[in-house]
Amino acid sequence: MEKIEGGPGVFKAVVKQNGNGAEHRVGAIVMAAGWQPYPPEKLNEKYGYGQSSNIITNAQFEEKFTKENITRPADGQGVKNAVFIHCAGSRDPKYLPYCSTVCCTASLKQAIRLKEQNPEANAYVVYKELRTPGQAEDLYRKAQEVGVIFIRSQEHAVKVEGPQLKVEAEDDLLGDTVEIEDLDLVVLATGMVTMTSFGRDVAKEAKEQTEGEEELDIPLDVIRRSNILNLEYRQGPE
Repeated sequence: MEKIEGGPGVFKAVVKQNGNGAEHRVGAIVMAAGWQPYPPEKLNEKYGYGQSSNIITNAQFEEKFTKENITRPADGQGVKNAVFIHCAGSRDPKYLPYCSTVCCTASLKQAIRLKEQNPEANAYVVYKELRTPGQAEDLYRKAQEVGVIFIRSQEHAVKVEGPQLKVEAEDDLLGDTVEIEDLDLVVLATGMVTMTSFGRDVAKEAKEQTEGEEELDIPLDVIRRSNILNLEYRQGPE
């Protein structure tokens, strides 16, 4: 993609391939640049990541337990008590200010998998707001039916005391702090970071201004420019 001019509905895309260039008029562009999980090392210490091998991310859960039984990473023993914490670093201006839209569904799927593997296991889901649009609502209902325990909490923390893990959560519905002890596994639902955010930082570059162009009082943002689209314009702070 050599460059893109115009705007929504009237884009002019210049595509270069095998040494030749071609212009196309298109109305919309779908950018599937890929993503990677938010680095858990950057999370707030209250999530306990790195303090115990039994605290993992949702992506690590997928990598390890998609085809294997769910076990404690520390010693390979079975999991009897597990907590799935939603929005670990997401919807927080200090980390990821947005919702990645799929974390709730992924956590529900993982909690159900634990209950299917061991119906006697306790699977707790600590969430801010559950977002299960469309058919994902059926997954939410299934999680309730198999016995997943839901705790709505805006403030919670993972406590590591030697080999022991527990989660303290301020239950919004009970109006009290609950403690979930003797945990074998804590799964943090970290968000997704688009690959384009690892390009050049626009905020650190000198702004080019054409002669006669009006200077707009728009704050620079943290959205970064990449060489995937090569946009010849920017509209607004995003």
